Amino acid sequence: MAESSALKALEPLVGRWQTSGETVADSSEQSITVSGTDVYEWFDGGFLLHHADVQMGPQRMRVLEVIGEHDASDDSYAMRSFHSDGVFATMRASVDENGVWTFAGEGIKATLSIDEDGRAMAARWERRDDGAGWRHWMDMRFTRLPDAE
Repeated sequence: MAESSALKALEPLVGRWQTSGETVADSSEQSITVSGTDVYEWFDGGFLLHHADVQMGPQRMRVLEVIGEHDASDDSYAMRSFHSDGVFATMRASVDENGVWTFAGEGIKATLSIDEDGRAMAARWERRDDGAGWRHWMDMRFTRLPDAE
């Protein structure tokens, strides 16, 4: 459970999720199926830890992400992720009045909507490959799994 009132906005993400989705094909890339799990859990109430373990086509991708450090000036949260392929990324997360999350970093962004009953989420990812406009990159779906005993 979140210890600070600012972090309580992250509470709907907490849990285990079955992950599925696909990248969007374009003239240079075929669509790739994505499947696996995402787990969000509190780290001593001060940060939210996100563990992702997905298969992206033939490649397994594991990610550990730390979310927290609320910035009251723009009501956003710092996100720092460490990927199994050696990539380190930083992003900012924010949530609007409708409960839609935006995650944005260097050349990548996503919008995430959580169903009203909290049992499912959907995300649309975009990326900027050439520094020009944003390109629809990936659609993801998450279904809440029962808590582990």
